[in-house]
Amino acid sequence: MKKLHQELLTAIVLASILVALVIVRHLSVIADTWTSYLFLAGGLALGLSLTTIDRKFLRAYYDPDRKDALVTQSILFIGACIPLSFLVITSSASYAGGGLVVGIALTTLVTMWRYRTNDQLFDTTFMNQLKRPLVSWERQVLLVGVLIWNILLWIAMLR
Repeated sequence: MKKLHQELLTAIVLASILVALVIVRHLSVIADTWTSYLFLAGGLALGLSLTTIDRKFLRAYYDPDRKDALVTQSILFIGACIPLSFLVITSSASYAGGGLVVGIALTTLVTMWRYRTNDQLFDTTFMNQLKRPLVSWERQVLLVGVLIWNILLWIAMLR
């Protein structure tokens, strides 16, 4: 539970930096769009807490025995989330949707970064659907890919 709070706190700090950058970037029109920033903060909060919501409440519906990893931390979810996140940010022009996908990506990155040194925990958390465990270089490529995904999302949000 302590690790979960540390991960969430780290993700919240990074998300706060993103909110601050977006506000500074759009400072000239902030009086007209202050509600957009509230939607951004709400979307970020929901995105950051999605894994916790999955663990505490939703998991009982799809995995009552709690044997499998979380849906929000599966490689299939992450793989589907990557193209959808760019669609949401570039096409919808919604700060709430953008905040949601940035929060999801940020939580994924922070969790992967924390588990990068523990191969078994990394594989059981994220690679539950694969038939074989990943080797070290494959984990590193995945981690770099998720990092690049986060950087691109942040750049898209600052547009």
